[in-house]
Amino acid sequence: MLTVVQFLHELEYDMRIEPVRPHAAPEPRLPIGSSAPTVPAYTAVVIDVEAAMPALECFAWLAQRRGDIVRRRVADLAAKAEREGMTSANLYRERLALIRPRRDDLDTLASEYVAQLPPETAFTVRRLKYKGVRVVLVSAGLRYALLRVGARLELDLADIHGVDVRFDALGAYTGFDALSPLAQIDGKGTLLAQLDLGASPLVPKSLSQLASLA
Repeated sequence: MLTVVQFLHELEYDMRIEPVRPHAAPEPRLPIGSSAPTVPAYTAVVIDVEAAMPALECFAWLAQRRGDIVRRRVADLAAKAEREGMTSANLYRERLALIRPRRDDLDTLASEYVAQLPPETAFTVRRLKYKGVRVVLVSAGLRYALLRVGARLELDLADIHGVDVRFDALGAYTGFDALSPLAQIDGKGTLLAQLDLGASPLVPKSLSQLASLA
């Protein structure tokens, strides 16, 4: 299965840019020669990006980069959608039309996501996979910004879920996947129902709760 690291290298994605973490503790490693892992009661863990990193909600973060006027208009759109029942796909389209994120905006957001990951997160994911648990990354934001997180967590490309976005050759926004379930109402629930994650996938409410699973 294609890993996200292999995919990013094929795209010549700039993996050299890593956030500086002053005095970061060395990342723990799995013990060598450890006994067979205890099989957990769940077969899958879903990392909900918005729950795990609420300070980096995709649209709010991107709108902030465009200044106060765009930030307020994007916030007003969300309020209008609640009042008037605007479909999620239309809300998605209008927010992106206002923000028009460039590829380098999402590269910066990707670096911010990685900077929010404590060192133990990658260890926890590695430990879960060692126990046979499938780990899935899910966001109602833009998938491109999640690829570096997926690489950091050593996830398969097929286990990284967000809304795909398109850019032209110069990195300017040209469109998004309006048919993605994650661009619809209750998109995460719809997506999880489509994935083969077993009867009761575990969805940690925070990165600290995820770390407790190791």
